[in-house]
Amino acid sequence: MYEVNELKTGDIVEHSGGYNCTQTQFYIICGFNKTGKKAMLQSVAKKQVSGDWMNGAVAPDLSKKIGAQMHEVMVKTSTYNGETYLRGRINSEIRDEVTGEVKWVNRGSLENFYKWDGKEKWNNCD
Repeated sequence: MYEVNELKTGDIVEHSGGYNCTQTQFYIICGFNKTGKKAMLQSVAKKQVSGDWMNGAVAPDLSKKIGAQMHEVMVKTSTYNGETYLRGRINSEIRDEVTGEVKWVNRGSLENFYKWDGKEKWNNCD
């Protein structure tokens, strides 16, 4: 198992963003490249642990991975606090149903992913 500072294969990382609508997403680290400068992430479902879909807290549901697509992101260390995090784009693809060929890729915005601390996270949309 390859480790990069405190991040390792099997760890859960989180990303949250939004202004009026804070959406939290969870990913599992599936591995690192040989240099340790890139990590592969797979989306993990989230479950509601308090409140409701409009205002409440969520946590990862490790029993449900969302699709088989892997996302490659960079491993960074913050110069501000020394914390290691992942930085990259979560791309979405549309594939041909018959051939599996990629027809279109939406390159997401550049995001930061931090190691999940095991606590429920705020999620709202109002």
